[in-house]
Amino acid sequence: MRKIEIYTDGGCRPKNPGDGGYAYVVIENDKVIDQHSSPVPDTTSSRMELMAMLTALRSVKQNQYPEVTIYTDSQYAQRGITEWKAGWIKKNWAAVKNSDLWKDIDSLLKEVPHVQVEWVKAHDTNKWNNHCDQLCTNTILSRSLPTGNKVEQI
Repeated sequence: MRKIEIYTDGGCRPKNPGDGGYAYVVIENDKVIDQHSSPVPDTTSSRMELMAMLTALRSVKQNQYPEVTIYTDSQYAQRGITEWKAGWIKKNWAAVKNSDLWKDIDSLLKEVPHVQVEWVKAHDTNKWNNHCDQLCTNTILSRSLPTGNKVEQI
């Protein structure tokens, strides 16, 4: 059976809130088979971490990946899915920040139940997490560069 790993990242630069972006990288047999990133103006790092997770889950559904582990360096995203979400649902999402994104994530997780979500330490030795972080950073920075400057693509 195919085993897929997906790394996600989101953030804002130079400050939070501010201009942000998110990215995901799909890995199979230690090779990139797909990646996506997108800049977003006037947002927060938390929203960008969730957008990375949401777009990764959409990719899982669209590509019908079988066994999937999604890695995030955001404890907010990982713990939200694995620990807090059930309580939020019981309280009908009352007072939950970013509930619009959390509801979409919850809906997709019901459609792709074969997904595991794990936390990975940021800016450490995991090459794919670092790759995803760089993709996200380049995406954010490319949005604010003057016309004519080129950002190195990963």
